Amino acid sequence: MQLFAYCFTIITNAVVTTVKCQTQARKNYLKWEECFMKIALIAAERSKDPKTQVGACIVDDDHRILGVGYNGFPKTEHKDNDGGIYSWNSDEKHDYVCHAERNAIAHSNGNLKGATMYVTLHPCNECAKEIIQKEFKRVIYIDEKDSPFIKLEAAKKMFRHSKLGEAVQYHKLIADKYGVNFKTSLMTKVAFSIAK
Repeated sequence: MQLFAYCFTIITNAVVTTVKCQTQARKNYLKWEECFMKIALIAAERSKDPKTQVGACIVDDDHRILGVGYNGFPKTEHKDNDGGIYSWNSDEKHDYVCHAERNAIAHSNGNLKGATMYVTLHPCNECAKEIIQKEFKRVIYIDEKDSPFIKLEAAKKMFRHSKLGEAVQYHKLIADKYGVNFKTSLMTKVAFSIAK
């Protein structure tokens, strides 16, 4: 049973109305990890890649967002590049696509030393190099994707031998809480609803 206290009384047109206020905090609020991973998931929805949508959110120890990014082609002189200049064909796109991690770093305010990155897929070997060089403290991810282009094991090896060490961890909070099967849904479309 929740406890209520009478916080204040409103007097309107000679009618007295008593308003009840809860004295206890809401229990099902978002934890910081969930909040920032949701932001990464929302950023992933900005990707125009028809096969893989990835999002990243960078935060500092005070829970301030330092950068957000998603995977997509580099900026062009065209206002909205829908793949007309570059091709989303799997064989060609890897030469041109900017990964979510790199876009988040590029759109950050600069100093990322000690920051945490929330990303929907484990960083590839190229992004891992940049994360290590920027001296991130932690990387939290939802899923892994290994391919000839990603080189996941190389990324994991670099993380193990850096200051990040084993701090790179599998993030299951969102998957468990919302029952999303990221193995099938994340690769095709981010199956995440804010309404949940």
